[in-house]
Amino acid sequence: MFDRIKNFLDCIKKYKENLSQSDQKRFDKYLYFIFLSTLAQTISVTSIIPFIGVFFNPDELNKYNFLSSKLDINSIDDTNLQLIISIFFFIIILISYLINYQTVKKGIELSYLFENKIKFKIFDLKLQQSYENQINNSSTKIMSILTQKSQLISSMINSYFNLLNSFFLILLLLIAICFYDFRIFFIILIFKFSILFVILKKNKKILKKSSSKLNMSQDKIVKIYNDIIGHFNEIKLYSLEKKFIQIFTKSNNFVTDSLSINKKTVEIPRIKIEYYLVLFLIIMVYFINKFIELNNFIPSLVFIAFAIQKITPAFNKLYSSISNFDGAKKSIEDITINLNYLKHKKIKKTYQNENIKFNSKIELRNINYAYKNRKIFKNLNLTIKKNDKIVIIGKTGRGKSTLGKIITGMLVPLTGRMYIDKILINLNNLKSWQSKISIIPQNIFLQDDTIYKNIILDKKHIKINDIFLKKIIKISKVDEFLDKNHKLDNFKVGENGLKISGGQKQRIALARALIRKPEVLIIDEGTNQLDKFTQNKIYSNILKIKNITLIVISHDKSIIKKFKKIINLNENK
Repeated sequence: MFDRIKNFLDCIKKYKENLSQSDQKRFDKYLYFIFLSTLAQTISVTSIIPFIGVFFNPDELNKYNFLSSKLDINSIDDTNLQLIISIFFFIIILISYLINYQTVKKGIELSYLFENKIKFKIFDLKLQQSYENQINNSSTKIMSILTQKSQLISSMINSYFNLLNSFFLILLLLIAICFYDFRIFFIILIFKFSILFVILKKNKKILKKSSSKLNMSQDKIVKIYNDIIGHFNEIKLYSLEKKFIQIFTKSNNFVTDSLSINKKTVEIPRIKIEYYLVLFLIIMVYFINKFIELNNFIPSLVFIAFAIQKITPAFNKLYSSISNFDGAKKSIEDITINLNYLKHKKIKKTYQNENIKFNSKIELRNINYAYKNRKIFKNLNLTIKKNDKIVIIGKTGRGKSTLGKIITGMLVPLTGRMYIDKILINLNNLKSWQSKISIIPQNIFLQDDTIYKNIILDKKHIKINDIFLKKIIKISKVDEFLDKNHKLDNFKVGENGLKISGGQKQRIALARALIRKPEVLIIDEGTNQLDKFTQNKIYSNILKIKNITLIVISHDKSIIKKFKKIINLNENK
């Protein structure tokens, strides 16, 4: 049992390390509220003795110095004394309730707040990864964490708060009982912890197996959904719906079964613990009545019953907290592993944002690059002058797109350097260089939003006027598919552009690239879904733009013919 609690606490410690210092202080500060709440509850329980005692034997109140020092008990008649003690007891219960209410409320708020903070951190770190790290790692894990597993963070933190609350409450109540009668304290301690130990040990293997199954199935559901979105046409065309439904059903059933097992493993033993409590009270009352006059023992009996009534749900919470963690352990560990991995792979921002100007040329010197031990470039040297219009050609796999990504700084060569006007491109000036570039990639990213918003993306980073926007719309031929039903600012293109054609997507991507007034425009097979007539008109428009360096990656002979400068990567051995 203790090793499981230690694992739980270690996990909480790792999560705290990922919070800001101010949030860590809020986390620690709340622990004092937990202790204050349990102390108030303990005081409310112990105050039951004078409250009940005043109705059976008022003279017994003289034993309590804190009462006798404030009240002249002997001079107050029984009726008034009962009223005073009742009011006093009510005030204690009310204060205890208010403190406990605020503590529970604050705990729930904090647990969800910290879940939100961790989700934000994971999302933020994901965006700070290098492009190379992004393409080499599946996004399924991160999506699974953000959409499913992250809910377990608030559950885990709330379980931690419940664990501490239960521990402090049990400890303080047992101390109170110990002061009253050590024998009863010893019996309760052995009885309760024996039950807890036996149940936890019995359920450990069940929760461990369920936790692993839950973690894998959550990842698989996200992967299935990604596959459906990415290959919807093929699924419909080849009638693969049943296959994917079967795969999804299997994984979804695993998730449902695992959650059901976890819930049953947590809830059912709580009923057993409450049943054992009733049994314990019956036995205790029976034996007390054998040796002591029960009427004289009623205040004490009520106190013990009240204390046990408080201890029982505390034990249940203690058990639930540990079991909930065990049930979600694999998923929680998966979150921690991925969070630490993202932190390790994060691009370090220890550099200065230096401005760089592009007035003369781009130079690539002795570039060597390999992908998964396959050489792409060996000692590649290349010079592109400002305002050049060039096309890059080569067989499949020769590195045409890779070269484009090296020029943009998205990929870093194994060896070799890139210079802009003889200035080495490094982390200090990379952002400045990238701000001068626009791209039209093979796979175009579109939001489920209007055409206008897909062109602009972010108003903060570009200045727009209506005259220039109309010019760009005309150059990119976006205007040709706009009508009363497809307006720039009200027609939504659908998820990843499902409502429009591939050629229309490419025209939106071109408008997006040009609206930023780039000094360098890279088109990576970015017009291959256009009809030849539209394609020719678009290239005719682009080639007329004077103050732009145009780099086109293509295997289309009709496009290649338009360029005087050709870079043939087949010649780079």
